[in-house]
Amino acid sequence: MFFPHDTPPFFRILAVGIGLLGIVSFVRCASSVVAQDVEPVDEPVDEPVVVERVAVMLARSCVSERSWRVESSDCAAIAAVVQTRVSIRGGTFEDSLRALAPRLHGGTTTRRRWLLDLDADAHRPEGFPVRWNGRNRDAWIATMFEAQAHLEAIRDDNFASPCASPPRAWGSHADVARRRERGFRFVEIECGDTHNMFGRLYSPRSIRGELALDGAHASR
Repeated sequence: MFFPHDTPPFFRILAVGIGLLGIVSFVRCASSVVAQDVEPVDEPVDEPVVVERVAVMLARSCVSERSWRVESSDCAAIAAVVQTRVSIRGGTFEDSLRALAPRLHGGTTTRRRWLLDLDADAHRPEGFPVRWNGRNRDAWIATMFEAQAHLEAIRDDNFASPCASPPRAWGSHADVARRRERGFRFVEIECGDTHNMFGRLYSPRSIRGELALDGAHASR
């Protein structure tokens, strides 16, 4: 900072002080701008979602079959398969769901074991292979609410199945192809925008292929 030769010392000190205050104020403002430009990390908060235990089970099946594709019709179609089995064989929705996916709901699955730890508090499931961020957590919560809504609609007798007719089985395209190679007959039923195939699975041992394996999962 330049001062004329005859500037009194007092004014020189005052001018330097004012200059330093300006620099400090600038640094503070810059820091504030930087802080505002950085988005905070979306850390999940473990707040239990109020849903039934069987809704959590159905939601696990939905994630197992469609991953985080919450916009698909798979979850509603799976609920339709389970309800079809109940209407044919009797029992509870939970019993039929366990029968359709015994390894998942029996805790013995060896693939994607993190599915077993998905729960109502939406915590990061043990063994989840990637970061449990807001997107994954929100998709899981949405799936639980969807499953709960399907269960309530079934109980109130106003469940709107996405399928053209009652489906009795489902499986991935690869699962269905393997079944067909083994002599099974799979008749697909339109169930909207799904990641899996839904329909009726007929045993090769049935008379003229007329006996359907009601509620069977095509992967078994």
